[in-house]
Amino acid sequence: MVTSGGLPLSVFEKPGICEILAKIQDALKIKLNRNNMPSKVKYTADQIKKRITEDLKNKFVCIKLDSATRKSRSILGVNAQYLKDTKMTVRTLGMIDIKVAQTAENIRQEVQTVLKNDKTLKIGAKMWKFIEDFSKAFKPVHLATKKLQSEAITMGDFYFVWLTCCLELEDVDSPLARNILQAMEKRKSKLFDNNAFLAAIYLDPRINYRGSELITQEQRATAKKHLLNVWEKIKHRFARKPNEEKQKLSPDQTTTSKIEQMLRAKESAEDLSQRSFEQKLEMLCTQARVSSDTNVLSYWKMMRSAGPELYELSQMVLAAPCTQVSVERSFSALSVILTDRRLRISDENLANILFVKLNDDLFNCVILEYA
Repeated sequence: MVTSGGLPLSVFEKPGICEILAKIQDALKIKLNRNNMPSKVKYTADQIKKRITEDLKNKFVCIKLDSATRKSRSILGVNAQYLKDTKMTVRTLGMIDIKVAQTAENIRQEVQTVLKNDKTLKIGAKMWKFIEDFSKAFKPVHLATKKLQSEAITMGDFYFVWLTCCLELEDVDSPLARNILQAMEKRKSKLFDNNAFLAAIYLDPRINYRGSELITQEQRATAKKHLLNVWEKIKHRFARKPNEEKQKLSPDQTTTSKIEQMLRAKESAEDLSQRSFEQKLEMLCTQARVSSDTNVLSYWKMMRSAGPELYELSQMVLAAPCTQVSVERSFSALSVILTDRRLRISDENLANILFVKLNDDLFNCVILEYA
């Protein structure tokens, strides 16, 4: 119930469960409650450890390390994989609640603690060196993966995460890190073959600016062509009333000083509103660089009045998804809801439960009216 069933220790205090267990306890002459259950689980674990130790004697095994984080707790799993009677066998040697940073040295100490009482398993210096190199090489990849697990991320944000990972891999002096970096550089060319990606970074002033080396002229031309095609398809939706833009950009001159009127008159020649849409797109390549820490969505919101057409285009182009986090989250929700105990749930109920769960941030906006 507690180990295989995943039920909490408090289950032994439930009235219904107590009545059922009472008869079993009387027949077997044992006592089960939340206070003595941990000791019984420990005893069972110790017996299993002895059996595994006996099973691993005189065998070559592969040690597998993995970690998972849940509810602010980081768990390191140590597994042994080996062949037994022509079958691939995997045994868990330990699950460690990590309280320190998962550096190569800390991992080594924790794994040694797990293997300490098992004289049949030994890890040599060469293997520890590999583990250290592996940890250093995959740390940038791990950090990048964590950042990409956010749903609210633009193509430009994605590209910065990618570049940061590459820069950190360059600082790691190991063949494994160099191989990962080489693979990422090859994959990078695939990114720039995607028009949606090119269009998004073209509209990102953190990447596309005067003298930028993050995007080539050829890539700019491809992005610009794609953006013009997109605008031709959607521009009819954003037709404004006559003089609406002019009224917004030209406040009453009677309230301004002479010097301000003069500066505005000189500035009018460079007014974006006097240029064609294609010219406005072209001007994005000549603008000054915006800090990489800037939120590109906030930037375009600020530029809405100065370039309304570009703003409307950015709202579509920058919304393009660059990860599948939302899809993976949907499948995770499905695995939680559609369990062995709920296989008879109807299609409609399943769809509605998933829909509400995956849009739970809107739940409080619903006025519940239950009959």
